[in-house]
Formats: sequence, C-alpha cells, structure tokens
Amino acid sequence: MPTLIGHGMPALAVSMVIPRRLSRAIILLGLACSIAPDLDLVGFYLGVPYAHWLGHRGLSHSLCFSLLTAGLCYLIFVRLTGKASERGRLFLSFLLCAVSHPILDGLTDGGYGVALLSPFSNERYFLPWQPLPVAPLGLGELAGPDGLAVLLHELLWIVLPSAAAAIYGLRANQERSRNTPN
Repeated sequence: MPTLIGHGMPALAVSMVIPRRLSRAIILLGLACSIAPDLDLVGFYLGVPYAHWLGHRGLSHSLCFSLLTAGLCYLIFVRLTGKASERGRLFLSFLLCAVSHPILDGLTDGGYGVALLSPFSNERYFLPWQPLPVAPLGLGELAGPDGLAVLLHELLWIVLPSAAAAIYGLRANQERSRNTPN
C-alpha cells in the first residue's frame, strides 16, 4: 500500500485537471475519495482477517466502492456549494480519485492483492507491473530504511507524474479562464 502522500497526489492532480473551476471543496473531496478505501484498516483492530471480503484491500478497494464514493462526494459537493454545474466532469474527477487508490495498491509488491470486483468476487488482483514496495503501517517504520525506499519509489512513480499533471491542469484551467468571456 502506498503512503497517504502516495494516495493523495493523484487525487490532487485529477482535481486540478478535470474540473474547469478549481475550488478547495473539489480538492478536499477528491482527497477524501482517494483515501476512503483505507478506512478498512479499522478492521485490523476489530479482528477482521486480511483475506476476508471486509478485510484490507477487500470491498472498500473495489470498483463498486469507487463508484459509490464518487457519487457520495459529488452529492456532498452539491450540498455544500449549491452548485450542480459540470456534473459529468465533477463526477468523473471524483471517480478517478477514488479508482486511483485500488490501482496504486495493485502496483505494490505485497499483500494479497486488491478485490476489484467485490462484492461479486473476493478474488484479489495485482497489476502485471509492480514498481511500488508496500509501505510500512507504522510511522516509526516509515522513518526507517524500508520507509525511505517506499518514499523514494513514490516520488519517482507517483509524486513526480502527479505534480506534472497538476501543473498542466493549472495552466490549462488558467488558459481556459483567460479565453472564456465573462
């Protein structure tokens, strides 16, 4: 599993690329979509086995959960802002943020894989290419040599590409704003 930073960066980039108008609410809800699947970590403390469909990387890492999370975040956005414009773009933005989490977890080299098709199947999947080492769960372990290796891999494979996409998105949105009549 990537770190909180690793999961948040693609959401930050998507939140800056897809919607036409950037807002704090879009960014925060996009981040919530990208982090929500790891709420299943509570199961560790409740005794839910890792391989259980409610265990880590189970149902909450599925495509169904991503759809529900994106829809919920869109409804929260509309409720908070009263704006229902750009429905398709905003929902797509939240969906990509949510789906980024199981995809990144599928790029790691440990665990049982990701139950992408849950609740229909509890089969766990990895992507064919796994450049990301699994992040240690404890903050103390993250400060050690294994944690440093994880952070360096995330910098290379997640942070730098996400930052490039975010910069592109900001520039494209600024250009659109300049060319859009008021």
